[in-house]
Amino acid sequence: MLQGESIVLESDNKELTLSTHRIRHRVVSWGQEDIVSIMLEQVASCGLVHTSNPLLIVLSAVCAIAALVGPERSRVPLIFAVAILLILYFVTRKHVLAISSAGHTLKVTLGGMSTEQVMSFIEATESAKNQRFLSRGV
Repeated sequence: MLQGESIVLESDNKELTLSTHRIRHRVVSWGQEDIVSIMLEQVASCGLVHTSNPLLIVLSAVCAIAALVGPERSRVPLIFAVAILLILYFVTRKHVLAISSAGHTLKVTLGGMSTEQVMSFIEATESAKNQRFLSRGV
């Protein structure tokens, strides 16, 4: 940690850390470790982004229509396809915290964090950045 730096907020899985000086994202996967750190002065924006694949819903609707108007022998496989496509849609939806600087955007998939927790992180980031500016007289 840097001189005078302290942790303000940390995610439950310890991947995302907000300190009085920076935001750090650390991911370890399959023996590979990625660490990205953005100083608070460099944070340009942060927000909650929802990602989904609406094509899965469209394909599900096409299969449902085909099951209704198609031959009876194809109904069961098509209804099964509708169920699988809907399940895939809901499983692949993600909430992503995006924190941008001039040179990089951190995109953190938020597994297990509620919208309120994410908003608290965003507000804490804004507050820490503001305190950093005020303490420097900027």
